[in-house]
Amino acid sequence: MTLARTWLVALIAATAVAGTGCAAPRPQAPTGGGAVATPTAPAAETSSPSAQTTGAPLANLTLALTPVVRGLESPVYACGAGDGSGRLFIVEQPGTVRVVRAGALQPGAFLDVSRSISSGGERGLLGLAFAPDYASSGVLYANYTDTSGNTVVARFTADDPASDTPRMTGPVTVLKIAQPYANHNGGCLQFQPGSKRLWVGMGDGGSAGDPGNRAQNPTALLGKMLVLDFAKGSKPAPKIAMRGMRNPWRFSFDGATGDLWIGDVGQNDWEEIDFLPSSALSGA
Repeated sequence: MTLARTWLVALIAATAVAGTGCAAPRPQAPTGGGAVATPTAPAAETSSPSAQTTGAPLANLTLALTPVVRGLESPVYACGAGDGSGRLFIVEQPGTVRVVRAGALQPGAFLDVSRSISSGGERGLLGLAFAPDYASSGVLYANYTDTSGNTVVARFTADDPASDTPRMTGPVTVLKIAQPYANHNGGCLQFQPGSKRLWVGMGDGGSAGDPGNRAQNPTALLGKMLVLDFAKGSKPAPKIAMRGMRNPWRFSFDGATGDLWIGDVGQNDWEEIDFLPSSALSGA
C-alpha cells in the first residue's frame, strides 16, 4: 500500500465512528510512563522503508463503495479469524457477532453478549480479536461496555472453532476499566503479529478536552494504548505502551512491515494519525 493510500485509509478509519466535541486542547508535556502520541509537522520527504511515497498522488485517487452484505444492525468492525476459513466476522454494536461466508450472511450469531452490555452512542460491543491459535484453541477476545458503562475485555472459548454458531464458554474478564463518561471508550483489539501481545485502545474517559487529564496521567489506564501479553499468563497486568491518546477508535498492524497505525479521533477541527514503526514495538 502506498503512503497516500495508507494515510487515506487511516483517516477514514479514524473518522468513521465516535463522536466529536469541542475544540481540541493543545498536547501537554509528557511526564513519563510509556511513549507519547505527540502531533508533529509532516516531513517533506521520508526515507522510511515502510512508508514509501511511490504510487498515485492522493488527489488522483478515486474511491467507490461496493455493498458486501446486507441485513446487519449497526456494524462497527469486521475481521477474519486467521484460521484459513475465509470467513468474515462482523461486530454489531448492540452485542452480536455475525459470520459472512462467500459473501452470504449466515443465520444465527457467532457470539451474543447483548444481555451483558450497555449500547448506544459510543457504547456497546466495540472490538473483537482472535487468538493466534484460534483454529485449535477456540479462544477469542471481545471489548465491550458492560451494563454500568465500564470497559471490559473478556475471553471466550468456542467449543468448535470451525462452527459459525459455536457454544461459547465465558466471558472471563481479563481487563476492566471504570469509565467516568459515556463517550471515548476506544474499543479496538489487535494481536501484534507473531506474538501473544494483545493491544487495547483506550479513550481518555470522555466528556471533552480530557477534564481529568487522564491521557497524560502515567498511573491511569484511560487515554492509553495498552498491551496484554498472554505469554505471561491468562490474565496479565496491562502495560502502558503509549499515552496521550484521545479516543483510538481503530488501529491496525501493517501486514507487510508490522508497523502500527492508529486512528485517534479528534474534536471539532483535527483528526490524528499516529504511527509506530515495528522496530519500536518490542519495547512497547
